[in-house]
Amino acid sequence: MSAVILKLAEPLLKKYGDTPTRCKSIVAFAIAAWNKIVLPPEMQAEFQRMVLDAVVPPDKMAEGGEVIDYIMSVIAERRKTYYPHLRKYIVSFDFGPSEGMFALNVASAEIPADR
Repeated sequence: MSAVILKLAEPLLKKYGDTPTRCKSIVAFAIAAWNKIVLPPEMQAEFQRMVLDAVVPPDKMAEGGEVIDYIMSVIAERRKTYYPHLRKYIVSFDFGPSEGMFALNVASAEIPADR
């Protein structure tokens, strides 16, 4: 799943990932977007609202909402293209520097077939 997330976030990382902090933020939002996508449709809007509430100060809600919407839409479109049938959710992740680059380690779990 680490490679999956990096593949999905690739254009965002290339365009906006000019600092380690931005790279980490992009990856974290890509993971949130992935988890939103694999939720049942009726839960997705509430999940996105919870992400927005957790990371964006109330006075920046409009700008922050646009950024999160953009990232989530990029990840959703790329998932349709590259991994439409992958049914896992991300449980946790670790992101850190590794030999001049960064390393992403993702723990995931299968989504039960009945969901």
